[in-house]
Amino acid sequence: MNVTGLKVINDNDIKIYIPVKGKKVFVIKSNLFTKIIKYSLTKEGNQMLSDEYSKYQIIKRNNASNKYYFEDFNQIITLENVLFPSIITLNIIDGNKTYNINIDSSILYFCEDDAYYYTESNKSENIDENDDIIKKNKYIYNNICDEFVIKKIKFIICDYDKTKLTIDNYIYKNQNVLNDHINIFSSILSKLEILYDEQHFIHGDFKLDNILLKEKVPYFYDLEFSIFMKKNTIRIENKVIPRVNLYLSLANGIILTKEFLHIFDYYLFTITIYAYYVEMKYANIVLKLIEEEAKRSNQQHMLIFHYIYKRIYNYFDKNNKTKITVETMLQFCDYTTIRKIIKSKAGLMGLLTNSPEYQIQRIYNIIYDLNSI
Repeated sequence: MNVTGLKVINDNDIKIYIPVKGKKVFVIKSNLFTKIIKYSLTKEGNQMLSDEYSKYQIIKRNNASNKYYFEDFNQIITLENVLFPSIITLNIIDGNKTYNINIDSSILYFCEDDAYYYTESNKSENIDENDDIIKKNKYIYNNICDEFVIKKIKFIICDYDKTKLTIDNYIYKNQNVLNDHINIFSSILSKLEILYDEQHFIHGDFKLDNILLKEKVPYFYDLEFSIFMKKNTIRIENKVIPRVNLYLSLANGIILTKEFLHIFDYYLFTITIYAYYVEMKYANIVLKLIEEEAKRSNQQHMLIFHYIYKRIYNYFDKNNKTKITVETMLQFCDYTTIRKIIKSKAGLMGLLTNSPEYQIQRIYNIIYDLNSI
């Protein structure tokens, strides 16, 4: 991480880090605590952040037995009518104490969508509508005007544990223990199954970098795309409702089932795993290890994982012109491509054994019947 700012509070040095370039997240570190903070600057983003915070609270309320492992975003802060640039104060709660931390607003990241929002959708009095720069909507706020007002900023906050690694970092740093990787994947999918069965939970963005690992225990986070499926079906309303449609790219009005979205969690998880192992040149070795574990355990989550991994492996292995990398892997996550890769015909034996192949065929048949497509 790169230090981007230094403030003082109660004589304790406060360091601010930007761990991921271009993301609306930063870390506050003091002698007393370390917090990771996500934020948003627009109306839609603020609502999305509030919804994500609410999902963490739902999980927490339903987790009396501590069988679900999530990052604990336990505080939400709203600031209104914030002048930019300026010093903003966040009242950070740690334990039973509150710490007032002053932050220069210049550390907050403005993307093109934010610039568009504040020059077109939410103009402040300080902005000249005839300014050519404003019309282009391509510049962050300090290229637009000297100062202006943000109507509302949302922040959600959780404790930061530097000993937790994202799964992608873990497998890169531990390439010599592939059997451990398979055990961890099994643990992750087992916990996903529990959440699905008990809470009707769909993660929706189940990539390796959205799962943390500490002492081989997985923790889920980044719930922007997540859904608690109270009904068995959900209708696509537009490109971003539900947000998982940013991946699926389906037309308005298409109906999806809870089972399909659960399989989508498996697919996204699996194709990101596959892409990393392709780059590490272990894709074939890992396929054999997954197959061995699926046969040994005969657990449903491993059988499905093996089936999807094998279908992905065969698809890219046979399509020499179609390459996959960590940079391109998310280009293969739309509904049409997923169907092409993982759906195949299941015979009588598949029906009798309720094989993953048959389960996936049945899921697609139900979607076909619901939509007449």
